[in-house]
Amino acid sequence: MLKLVFACVFLSSVFLTGQTPLVPSQVGTASLTNEDVPSNVLSYGAAVSGSFDDNVTNPGNPSVGESNFSWSIQPHVRLAVNRTRWSTELYYGPSFTYSTNISAYDSTSHSAGADFDYHFTRRLSVTSRSSFSLTSTPFESFQANAQLPDLGVLNRANSNSVGANLRNRLGQSQADLVYLLGRHTSLGIGGAFSSSRNESLNAGSITDTTQDFRGWSGHAFYSHQLTKPYSLGVQYAVRDLYSEATIGQFSSLSHQFLGFLNIALKSSVQLSIFAGPEFSRVDNTLTLFAAQFPMQFHSTTFAGGSNLAWRGEHSGLSLSFVQQVGDSGVNGAGSVIVRTARVEAQRGLSRRSSLSLNGGYIGNHQFGPITQPSLADYVSAGVSFSRTLSSRLTLLVSGTRQQLIGRPTLGFQQRSHDVASVSLSYTLQQPIGR
Repeated sequence: MLKLVFACVFLSSVFLTGQTPLVPSQVGTASLTNEDVPSNVLSYGAAVSGSFDDNVTNPGNPSVGESNFSWSIQPHVRLAVNRTRWSTELYYGPSFTYSTNISAYDSTSHSAGADFDYHFTRRLSVTSRSSFSLTSTPFESFQANAQLPDLGVLNRANSNSVGANLRNRLGQSQADLVYLLGRHTSLGIGGAFSSSRNESLNAGSITDTTQDFRGWSGHAFYSHQLTKPYSLGVQYAVRDLYSEATIGQFSSLSHQFLGFLNIALKSSVQLSIFAGPEFSRVDNTLTLFAAQFPMQFHSTTFAGGSNLAWRGEHSGLSLSFVQQVGDSGVNGAGSVIVRTARVEAQRGLSRRSSLSLNGGYIGNHQFGPITQPSLADYVSAGVSFSRTLSSRLTLLVSGTRQQLIGRPTLGFQQRSHDVASVSLSYTLQQPIGR
């Protein structure tokens, strides 16, 4: 436990101005840098990409990994509007992919996202963030994640689908209603919802499987800024998780009580730490040989984590760690203790080029009676280089390594793999009159 608390102190990503009280559910939603983003514009265009994966699953021969090269074209459109009382940003980007040697990876994907802020008065405001993606390959998932808005670190679904042979549909959203009691004090309520469906690409085979998940949460918080560097907050959240697979139905209801501390180390460096107990009731029904076996138990666990963010004009760094009860991703079914660590960094090399790094770890740990096989964890690391060739043309080169730790379940044929890609994007911008 002490090691986990120390990890929370040293790992962390929220950016808050020195005069803004902490909003716990929005921890981790800030952008990586302070670069000016054009508003009141309509952006549209297309990108052409080539990607190489060295270890995919061929549905015709799932026992052996194969290399795969594919081409994609991705039209995209983004609308950013900023008005006196409200602002919004909308994005939509389909992708059409052709695989040179595995026809099962010929696919069409979709990704869409929306941010919205509205100020009813100087004290009362509402904020919402939503994203949707439908993907069939790891490269399509990378593309969607790079463009869609992030939810707060406490509201994200488990993304443990490394190297999985599946078609994934994922929708996530969160909203907060915030009221400022004074310049340094706020309270609010909000909620989040996520839903996913995973379908194996091995249709009709012995490993053909599907998995459905949905989760919702509601929260209330109070936050006060003690001094310019220090803010304190408390949050209560109730979280309901439900998943269904061929081996049964699994649900959990958790009550989470967290205390938050935010420290402005500098105007550009912010640290947020949170911790507290989580009380869960688990209701599982296993299905074995057409017979059902119900199982219920209660569990008390530790929830906590931290976020650290440094934001410069063209460079930035964020570190985060979170532990809480969550879904088990594609590895199994049912609720588990999920430990997630994430790092992102961006360095502006020149006015036209930048280098980005990212890494992550997801660990799934059972609690209570054993109701499923041991779950695999995974780590990932990636690097990308971006070069602006002209005001409309951008080159992006990236590489990612995803490594499984442990033995995954057989249903989605997960594999460790490397993915490399080259993308050329052409974008036009059209101003929107006020």
